[in-house]
Amino acid sequence: MFVCPKCQGVLRRKRLPDRPGNSWQCRACGGQALTMALLRQMLVAPGPDELWGKALRGTDDPACKCPSCRGVMRSVDHEIAGDVVRVEVCKRCQMVWFDAHELGFFPAVQPPPEDPVPLEVRQQLALAHVARQVDQVREEDPGLGSLRRWPALVGLPVEIDGAVMSTRHVATWITAGSIAVVSVLGLLRPEVVTALQLRPMSDFGATALLTSFFVHAGVLQLLLNLWFLIVFANDVEDMLGTARWWVMLIAATIFGNVLQLAAGVVLDDPHPYIGAGGGVTAFVLYYTLRMPDARLGSWDIPGLHPSLGMGYPSWDVMSAKGWFVAWVVLQALLTYAMGIGSPIIVATAHLGGATVGLLFHLATRDR
Repeated sequence: MFVCPKCQGVLRRKRLPDRPGNSWQCRACGGQALTMALLRQMLVAPGPDELWGKALRGTDDPACKCPSCRGVMRSVDHEIAGDVVRVEVCKRCQMVWFDAHELGFFPAVQPPPEDPVPLEVRQQLALAHVARQVDQVREEDPGLGSLRRWPALVGLPVEIDGAVMSTRHVATWITAGSIAVVSVLGLLRPEVVTALQLRPMSDFGATALLTSFFVHAGVLQLLLNLWFLIVFANDVEDMLGTARWWVMLIAATIFGNVLQLAAGVVLDDPHPYIGAGGGVTAFVLYYTLRMPDARLGSWDIPGLHPSLGMGYPSWDVMSAKGWFVAWVVLQALLTYAMGIGSPIIVATAHLGGATVGLLFHLATRDR
């Protein structure tokens, strides 16, 4: 129990407003006791240290007992702005006694201004900051625990944080499965490719404008088209709906092949045309235009495909825009490497697919 050194009344503890501590106050005389440590936080320097220095050199006041240890306190006269204020200081426990209103003479440290940003806003900003850090970790760590990300090991793009989809992507998976089955049959039995391929104008079959979409010249071309179809077309199916998705695929395939035939006539190219490049390009471009900043990552492995690194694997993250450019370049390089026709002519099929993808984007961008 703390006792008032002036009137011997019982002191009551009171928490100081906007201060990190308590004072002991006398209801009878209005005086209060505070520790020297608390005063060093409350009062402008060097006031508290000057009080303590004078207490060390001062004389005891037998009439004034410390409210805490009941030892004799020392009276200290302190001049503030021309006024002399007398306080009592206990050397033993560093308790300081102020009579009523005496503490107000000492200049106080102003508490920090209240943060003008509401607590809820600060919490939302903190959550956004944590989300950005999580995104950064996702970029730096590919997290190959999911089967969907394994193709990144061979340089193919994978979505880092794909959108939440609302359909089962029936059209995408039916198309991918059909391409895989027919193309494998074509690789095993060349007569299948001969029956479905798109031949030059001198030997032209209208149905081949569509059937050539399902056959490929080699495993690499097949896998590349299948993966880009799965990565990009499923999101497009969710955005367009299954019916419009089919319309865009058919239109892109036919228009791309028509342009390819026309280019073959102009350049007198004898090669037949096969592959799903035109239709897939429509999906890649539509995805890019609708979600240009969507992030896709892959492992850049030297020797497996052209690397900009220093001779060791690295995890690369590009936007959808960057991967669209990479898709076009990969198709041109693959055409040249496999000798399946002129890269210029094959590029016309991709140009046709891209045109259809652009038109669908313009028609649906406000939906």
